[in-house]
Amino acid sequence: MEEVMVAKCPHGEVEFLGEQRGERGSNKYYRCLKCGAVLILSEEGILYEIMKGEEKKTESKT
Repeated sequence: MEEVMVAKCPHGEVEFLGEQRGERGSNKYYRCLKCGAVLILSEEGILYEIMKGEEKKTESKT
C-alpha cells in the first residue's frame, strides 16, 4: 500500500470571525485565508481546527 504525504497548512494568515463569551472568558473564532479551516481558540487556551468534516484538537502555543 502506498502512503501519501499531505502538507499541513501553517495557518499563517487568518481572518478574525468573532468572539463568544464563555463561563470564565471567551472563545475566539478565526478562518485561515489559505485553506479555509475555521480555528477556535477556547477560553482554556486550546486551539481547535475545523476542516472539511473533521475536527482536530491541538494545544495552543500561546
